[in-house]
Amino acid sequence: MSVPSLLPLPPHATAGTPGAGYATGVTLIELLVTVAILAIILAIGVPSLREMQVRSQVGSITSDFANDVARARTEAITRNSCVAICTSINTANALTGGTPTCAAVGNKNWQNGWIIFANPTCSTTQNNPTTNGSTLIAVRQTGDNNFKLESSDSLRRLTFESRGLTNSGQSNFTLSYEPESVSSPHYRSICISSSGRVTVKQYAGVDACP
Repeated sequence: MSVPSLLPLPPHATAGTPGAGYATGVTLIELLVTVAILAIILAIGVPSLREMQVRSQVGSITSDFANDVARARTEAITRNSCVAICTSINTANALTGGTPTCAAVGNKNWQNGWIIFANPTCSTTQNNPTTNGSTLIAVRQTGDNNFKLESSDSLRRLTFESRGLTNSGQSNFTLSYEPESVSSPHYRSICISSSGRVTVKQYAGVDACP
């Protein structure tokens, strides 16, 4: 007489198996440990990410400003005529086909935007870049208002003559990061020589430029 083979019982029916009938999962302690680790990672990573973003903005602003000052100088030499770069009170007008203009008063912060225009009359008071034979060359829109870019003598305009020299002599600009003090590593001194050469360095006070 043959003996029927014994088939193994499914795990949930095996009475002698430890933990039989219970689903595996994450315990409360494991969850708390995971949350604690994530909190530590965020505490370390978020400031580093913010630092990287601010540093990138500093580099972008100084690069844009230095490049546009150099462009204004090059345009003056190429055109054999005066070219001006000035702070603007309404650079957004350019986005809708309007004409941005130089700020005559107030608005010493170049972060509000600037324009470059051909200025054949070499006027230091002309604010509309499309009159008196002038031509608008470039527009820089308003930037992050956490930053301020101002010169030590409140310059709103630089004019380059045909030899590439400025009408303002040596100029000292400061790029400040408003949420922080002057001891911040994000402050910069931007020096523009009378010949139009731009030098960017760590902030060194209002007299940073020789």
